[in-house]
Amino acid sequence: MIIMRLGGIVSGFDTQGLIDELMSIEKRPIKRIEDDIDKIEDTKEEWREVNKSIQSLIENVSSLQDEDTYLSMDASASEDGIEVKAGKNALERSYDLEVMEVSRAHRIASGEIVEFSSIDDRDELELGIVGDLEIKISGETFTFEIKEEDTLQDVVDKINNSENKEEEDVAVEAEIMGDRLILQAKNTGSNNQIEIGGDETVYGLDGLNLKNEDGFVNELEEGKNAEFTINGLYFENESNSIDDIITDVTIDISEAEIGEARVSISMDESKAVETLEGFVDKFNEVYSGLLDKSRVTVTDDEVDSGSLQGDSLIRNVTRNIRTMITDPVDGFIVSEIGLEIDRYGEMSFDKDTFTDKLTEDSSRVYEGLDEIASRVIDYLEGISYEEGARDGVKRKTSIGNRKLNLDNQIDRNEGRIESLERRLERREDNLWRQYSRMEQAMSQVFSESNWLYHQFMN
Repeated sequence: MIIMRLGGIVSGFDTQGLIDELMSIEKRPIKRIEDDIDKIEDTKEEWREVNKSIQSLIENVSSLQDEDTYLSMDASASEDGIEVKAGKNALERSYDLEVMEVSRAHRIASGEIVEFSSIDDRDELELGIVGDLEIKISGETFTFEIKEEDTLQDVVDKINNSENKEEEDVAVEAEIMGDRLILQAKNTGSNNQIEIGGDETVYGLDGLNLKNEDGFVNELEEGKNAEFTINGLYFENESNSIDDIITDVTIDISEAEIGEARVSISMDESKAVETLEGFVDKFNEVYSGLLDKSRVTVTDDEVDSGSLQGDSLIRNVTRNIRTMITDPVDGFIVSEIGLEIDRYGEMSFDKDTFTDKLTEDSSRVYEGLDEIASRVIDYLEGISYEEGARDGVKRKTSIGNRKLNLDNQIDRNEGRIESLERRLERREDNLWRQYSRMEQAMSQVFSESNWLYHQFMN
């Protein structure tokens, strides 16, 4: 319904101003509700921060459960060119290594094939040979059809990008150097020797010039096994990567010089120390943040409270985290490895105590921290939720419940605002009706007064 609004035409009143003043008074309850919503939103944000920090603590605590962290081994060699890696099952030992020969890949080269006037000829000049090229290696035979229009680059591409995709990739690599074709076994060792066969028109002098009646035209490197001794014991290996002699130790001698070296395997505490230091830093960060939100500071002039002061959940979380970390598990307590929490909740870490215990019994350290981490994570996952979790998942957690309850409060308050705004809209319309009727009545009074005046004057 359209309400006619007469704004003081007759009375001269500032009707709009009067109604605006009255409505501003009527709207005060809405402003109070909006202020309440802002406070609830601030509280929601505080809980979001708490949830985020607890989730980050869960992620950090889970790093304590990586067994490799505590059983990490450090491996080194006294000479450059020797790389050593050791797994968690390696023993702390030193070994005398003598390298007498590194393994090598069989490598051959053709003679001059055609006279190239420029490097572009490799990909443009047709060889004009037809037939099959056979490459035998490691008991496998690979056959390549060479066509009359093929260039030397085409031959290389056929070998490197084997057309025989149903079978294994060719165990040989091809390349061009000058006007020569180079073939090299992909694997080192005396058992990986290249053999050339097929049509002589392809591999012979008038073809790729790889082989003649005396054998290979150019044998650049013979395939050889690595030869070495470890603590005086002689070994041969097809590969330069030695991983089946010392338990959980790999020695790579690809770049080694012929001669003697010392290989050392020892406990590597650095990864475990770094992990524990990161845990201590994260715990102190999260714990102090929770305390700050629940603190009460009393001064002479005022009382300063944290944003979530008085909430029982914060108090329970700070108390329970401390208890779960410091309480024994199967006779293991964190204080014996140098972790302490003082009465203010600050955690400290004694690196020397930890490294001593780790060296003494790394399995006990791992198993103890793994159990403690498990119960801390189980507890924290029961009170917090992952970012993006559905409401049903949040409802199962303490912080999720807080968040959903606050959402409900906001929804109810927004509903109250909508109801009040509808009532105020009706109230404003009613005020305009009343003022409009007053204007109409005054207009009629003035009209009748004017008529009487004119009658009197007449």
